[in-house]
Amino acid sequence: MNMDYKYIEQLIERYWECQTTLLEEHILNVFFSGDDIPPHLVRYKDVFGTIGANGSECLGKDFDERIMAVIHEEEAKNAPVRARRITLWQRVRPLYQAAAMVAIVLSISMAAQRSLDDRSQIPSASAWQAEDPDAEYTLMPAGLQNSSATVDGVANVDTLQNMIKQQ
Repeated sequence: MNMDYKYIEQLIERYWECQTTLLEEHILNVFFSGDDIPPHLVRYKDVFGTIGANGSECLGKDFDERIMAVIHEEEAKNAPVRARRITLWQRVRPLYQAAAMVAIVLSISMAAQRSLDDRSQIPSASAWQAEDPDAEYTLMPAGLQNSSATVDGVANVDTLQNMIKQQ
């Protein structure tokens, strides 16, 4: 019996490689439908047991008619579709939309650039001092111009300049 198992093992290998004939598959089916199956081949019983069960089924006489009915239904669903007319406006509409987007992006970038240019034209405090050193003094309120009081222990600039001149 050991030789029969070798033959069955060879048939199983050929089956997995899709090289068995119908007769060899029938031999496998008969072998695995029996009760005397060695333990190392029991795992294949479900596979080859289903082959025999499904192999006895045949197609009915009305099989061709049912398949043809399904095909005709599919053909009816897939009726030819008429072409849709597209106007010139519909054809160039994406171009107009793209041009509008470019115009929006350019106008926003130009506005941002102009805003940055306007900020760079505002003179800084150091530029005012270079042009007119007394500009800060003339812009001060009148009450502060004559004040010689100290703030947090620091004397007014005029007071410090007078002290330096006196020394």
